[in-house]
Amino acid sequence: MKKISIMKKLLLISALCSLNVYAAGQPAQTPPAEGKSVMRSVDNFMDDSAITAKVKTALIDDKEINSTDLSLSTQRGVVTVEGFVTSRRQMERVDHLVRSITGVKQVINHLHLKPAQQTNLKSYASDTATTSEIVARLLANKQVSSRHISVTTTRGTVLLTGDVSNRQQKNKAAEIARKVSGVRAVKNELSISN
Repeated sequence: MKKISIMKKLLLISALCSLNVYAAGQPAQTPPAEGKSVMRSVDNFMDDSAITAKVKTALIDDKEINSTDLSLSTQRGVVTVEGFVTSRRQMERVDHLVRSITGVKQVINHLHLKPAQQTNLKSYASDTATTSEIVARLLANKQVSSRHISVTTTRGTVLLTGDVSNRQQKNKAAEIARKVSGVRAVKNELSISN
């Protein structure tokens, strides 16, 4: 019971730190004529942070969902869920659970099914090492702005999600991932932001 409580706190802190880093990376905006606009954007950010924390807590509490393979983000009440689940039932359960959280206006579901084989410790360690190497290579590459790229590896299948500036960056990120030892396939779901 104590482990779950500590885990919830760590995930909540992680969510808030992630959102803080994301907000810090946003381009500076010109100051509005009135302070109401600034307060509205601060309220939206705080609402999104609270929604993200509530969703993460609900996913952790659910005994049928392995939330360690999921990542999510919230923008203006729209929650994007990415990662891997083991069955269509889990995919539907995640979607239903997220929609049930107060403040969620819409759910964008980018979930994928894991291969049917059970994940063991050795493959988990291998996937973790693969993910770490891909992230390091993306960070070292000057052609790819990796700041908003999320990398998830499950049994050698790499999922790239997030935002890049153009098609060249999207293709280069996938190329970098493919070159890492242990990668069997790359699912490139990077979005090109304007």
